[in-house]
Amino acid sequence: MTTVEQPLERELLAWVEAEQDAPGARDDALLAALRHSPAARRRHAFFLKCMYETFHAVAECFPPPAADRAGRIDAGGVATSPQELLYIAHHLYILDQLGVPGVVLECGCFKGFSTCCLSHACAALGRRLVVADSFQGLPDPAGEGGGYYGSGDFCGTRGEVEENLRALGRPEVVDLLPGWFRDSLRGWQEPIAILWLDVDLASSARDVLRHAGAGLQPAGALFTHEFQADFVAEGRIVGGSGPAAALREHLDDQGRPYTARFIAGWLGMIFSAASAAPWSPRLVDALLPHLRDADHRVRAAQRPSRPWQRRMLALRRR
Repeated sequence: MTTVEQPLERELLAWVEAEQDAPGARDDALLAALRHSPAARRRHAFFLKCMYETFHAVAECFPPPAADRAGRIDAGGVATSPQELLYIAHHLYILDQLGVPGVVLECGCFKGFSTCCLSHACAALGRRLVVADSFQGLPDPAGEGGGYYGSGDFCGTRGEVEENLRALGRPEVVDLLPGWFRDSLRGWQEPIAILWLDVDLASSARDVLRHAGAGLQPAGALFTHEFQADFVAEGRIVGGSGPAAALREHLDDQGRPYTARFIAGWLGMIFSAASAAPWSPRLVDALLPHLRDADHRVRAAQRPSRPWQRRMLALRRR
């Protein structure tokens, strides 16, 4: 029986075939499964579609900016984008397919937007999301950022985050870990599949890496915010301040091979030599235009196809 595939699945197959046929392509079991199994492609496409729609729905329903923070750097209430979080969720899906163990450790959650989004991905895959945050905002920046940051910036109280999670996320898979990273992560021993840093300050990134960095699984990956394209040259971190500088120091001290990539927005990704699926961001890059084309907002803006819709549109244009 011939399997009829949807456009997103066909694009997924086309990308996999091009990737595997490219010079120097890796012999990757997951790519092979995607190439030969319609069911694997359907599951993969379904996960991406669900997360894309869900993350945008969370963004649309997330509480508006606080009036008392108008004009401040943290006035928006949301510091990451659905697209940035889709890269993280997609990589978690791949690690899950490959059987890589560990929790997702999110360090720095502000009002909980990224927490709400990633909780949906973790719930779909049966993973725990551990969220470490002071719930008091940034610590004293001690001159970091040239005066851009201030103590208490990007503060989301624990009550705010929990309320947003109940309304827009999956609180049953989330463990909140309150306190400064130097205290809350001290003695960390759990395996970590994905380490997600959105901490703004180099000092905070150093605290996370010092206490929890060793928990990152060899096949896992580290994602960080406050990252820009010009921070990377030939796969190594060569510039930047804040968390990028702390990561550069940490990786240089370890002396282990790694690959750093700028992904999109303010998102960077760090692979070790043993990390699984280094092609993961490129697949999202290839499929994002098709996810957007299939989005309900785009469909609603397209020319109506049903007779009653065409009549309504004609009436509005009069």
